[in-house]
Amino acid sequence: MLKRKFVFFILLFLPLFVLADVINLRMPPKSLKAQYVKEVLTIVYGSLGHTIEWQDISGVKELELVQNDKLTAALARADVIEKNHPSLIKIPFPILNFELLKVSDRMRCGYCLNEDIRSITYAKSSLVSEQYANTLKSKVHKFPILNAEKLNQMLRKRRVDSVLLMDFELDKNIIENPHFIIERVDKHFDYHYLSPQYAFLKEPLLNAFNKLEQEGVLAKLQTKYGIVSTVKVESPQIKQLNFTSGHWSGYTNADGTGVYWQLMRAIFSTGFTVNTSVSIWDRAVREFEQGDADILVGAYRTNELTDVIYSSYHLDYEYPLYAIGQNKEAIQRYNNKDESLIICSEVGSSSYKQVSFLSAKDIIQTSDSQCNKLMDSGKVDVFLEYGYNLLESLQKLPKLVLLENSPLFLVFHDTAQGHFLKNYFDKEISALARNNELEAIFSDKEKYKQAKIRP
Repeated sequence: MLKRKFVFFILLFLPLFVLADVINLRMPPKSLKAQYVKEVLTIVYGSLGHTIEWQDISGVKELELVQNDKLTAALARADVIEKNHPSLIKIPFPILNFELLKVSDRMRCGYCLNEDIRSITYAKSSLVSEQYANTLKSKVHKFPILNAEKLNQMLRKRRVDSVLLMDFELDKNIIENPHFIIERVDKHFDYHYLSPQYAFLKEPLLNAFNKLEQEGVLAKLQTKYGIVSTVKVESPQIKQLNFTSGHWSGYTNADGTGVYWQLMRAIFSTGFTVNTSVSIWDRAVREFEQGDADILVGAYRTNELTDVIYSSYHLDYEYPLYAIGQNKEAIQRYNNKDESLIICSEVGSSSYKQVSFLSAKDIIQTSDSQCNKLMDSGKVDVFLEYGYNLLESLQKLPKLVLLENSPLFLVFHDTAQGHFLKNYFDKEISALARNNELEAIFSDKEKYKQAKIRP
């Protein structure tokens, strides 16, 4: 009788999941990194004979529930949580590394330097984000939100200057939108944290994680979920840097003068020799793609170039591109993709790509001045021209916006050297902007304002 009471006493005080072999964890979000964590934990706990019941619980409540033994463990958390939750048991194996991103709206705040932003939001459950936000000046309106999934929505609706979120939380359409600037402001590792009641699982879990790594399982899962290691950034072996661009009068002159070339010399003034090459845009692109140039200057961020990376900070903001018609009928014909249209565009410009529905013989590529004459004489139906070049006579004609204001970037090769040069450019140009040295390089205040560097 005494023996049976003793056994009952032991069973009464054993953790519930030991009896039921069930682990209670928060259901991860739908991001690839979160799904990677889910599969890793499923395998690890499964190897110890446990199954997982995934609970639909807000990330904001997770740590409190683990602290109070209502959940077995926290999925994957940065070690900053230990300050407020010292009793949680850390499994000393980094499940995941992540970067804290500051994503900002160029149209609202230009380079969106910390001293220029007026508002920032982040997930209330993210202590890493809260720590960063607290380093900003008091004049910045900071407001955490409960639902982390709405952070991307805040950006899309342009409701704030900046948002703080993890790299795995950022939507693809935000990444691909050139009007958003993405800064990597911090890097952390995530660890699995057990509730104090389940501390005895620490060693078995650590051994299970190590085994997965040694057997190459983690590497295969990382490939499956597209989790790649950071590209190694190396200092370039060459000191001669070859820049290429199309010809834009006053910006990239053939003799090496112009705003953009002056910017390149200001940025790469220490330890580099700047060599410039100017031709029509398509030829400059070919020169870069063939490896004859290290950096392509003044490109839109499009899908046309492969194996490249773009600068985080833009060089300038292009004026809108218009289709200017002889009359309203010509604009209507353009909208209807009328193949009988005769169109004029500046030679060397990529604007002709907006009229892919026409054959080459119907697109006249010549100088701006010649296009103006052809419009005046009525020999062309539509003239493709950027806003800054519009003559007064053209401004009165009906027009259609083909491209809104778009940022222009530097393009680098997707190599270790290219990543170094990209990081070097971003660091130097943001420093020049912060010190108010860029305005003097632009030829006048209006052009500097158009560049959207500082609000």
